Amino acid sequence: MESVRPARGSDADVWRELMGLLVASSRDHRGRQEADMDSWTLGPSGPPLDDLGALLAHPSSVVLMGCLDAVPVALAVAEIGKPAEGERTGYLYLCFVEEGARQVGLGRLLVDEVLTVLRESGCTSVDGWALPGDRATKNQFESAGFKARLITMHRKLGPAETKGS
Repeated sequence: MESVRPARGSDADVWRELMGLLVASSRDHRGRQEADMDSWTLGPSGPPLDDLGALLAHPSSVVLMGCLDAVPVALAVAEIGKPAEGERTGYLYLCFVEEGARQVGLGRLLVDEVLTVLRESGCTSVDGWALPGDRATKNQFESAGFKARLITMHRKLGPAETKGS
């Protein structure tokens, strides 16, 4: 049976294992190097997403585990945003389900629970991210009612270029 529960400190080992699987599974997606998933954080100055203890201690974090028959096989991390201009936006940083546990609705349960927590915390909208080429994540977001509203383009800058080069 699928279930979702808040993460707890005793999940640290399985958290690290699932984060490792997440990073490994995304290595071939376009944009992965630019996204630098190895250093993802909760917001611009928050704790690293692979540090469960720090995430649990952070006051605006939403940290969930998805389970099959009480065994954790999935995770989600979100943040309750600060109010700005009359609106509070939540941020869904990641939702990952171990490959062997997919296609049973666990990812959708995680997203639904994140949305419930954010709504109950006063958020009126939520932003989430998917790497280019990560069709599974994009499909998961779209099935939960998300719509793409902005595509971020990125380019590294090297030494000044001269015209015509």
